[in-house]
Amino acid sequence: DLDKSECEGDEDCPGGTCIDINGGYKACQFPVTEATMCTGSASDQCCDASDCNDGDRCYEAPILPHCGGPQPAMYNACAGDQCASNADCTDGVCVPAGVVGNKVAMCIPAQCFGTICGQKSLSSCALVREPCCGSPAGFYCIDENTGCQTSADCPDGYCDLGVCMAGEALCPS
Repeated sequence: DLDKSECEGDEDCPGGTCIDINGGYKACQFPVTEATMCTGSASDQCCDASDCNDGDRCYEAPILPHCGGPQPAMYNACAGDQCASNADCTDGVCVPAGVVGNKVAMCIPAQCFGTICGQKSLSSCALVREPCCGSPAGFYCIDENTGCQTSADCPDGYCDLGVCMAGEALCPS
């Protein structure tokens, strides 16, 4: 059922909270842990929040979901929210920290807002996941019969921005 949010209530989010992130679309929000000590990497920008400026906090990188190429080496970085509300996101939605693997609030693209799309054939506005590693691609209008939110919805291919495509996704190695 492509119309479904990632959660309906807190019971669907063990250790987290079910929140509305796009006018009716709900997702699990989990606590984000700040770094409290250095990792030992020469790349460390901070050991704890006292090393950061402008109200930023210290987190273990990556700050935002990482997709493509080798996983970066572990290090700490200072970061602050990229948005406070949807008004801060040009053509997007402000997703709070802890929702999609992000440690700070971030903008993700949104072709639609709320739960219903304006086009009758595209009846659901939902969060679509990137086909290679599952990070958020954005909110897109989805055809309830042929659309997808993840590649698992496409038995003979992969999900590309809410549309099942034949074959395999070209993913960076």
